[in-house]
Amino acid sequence: MKDNRYVSPPGALKFTKKKITVSEKDMAEAEEVFDTITDNMNATSIDDNTLDIIRIRKKNQSSNPAFSHH
Repeated sequence: MKDNRYVSPPGALKFTKKKITVSEKDMAEAEEVFDTITDNMNATSIDDNTLDIIRIRKKNQSSNPAFSHH
C-alpha cells in the first residue's frame, strides 16, 4: 500500500485484542476507496515536517487550560 499519511481523529487508534485478517483484496479495495476520496476532496499528502507541526500544535492546545474539551 502507498505511504498515505493522515492525522487520525482522537480515539481512532484504541487498542483492541480482536484479530482481523486483512486480505490482499481488502488492501486493494481500501486503497481504491482512499484514492477516490482524496481525489474528490482534492487532498494532498502530508509531508513529515507538516505532520510534526500539526502534532506539536495539537499537543500544545491539549495541554493549555484555556482550551475547553466539552
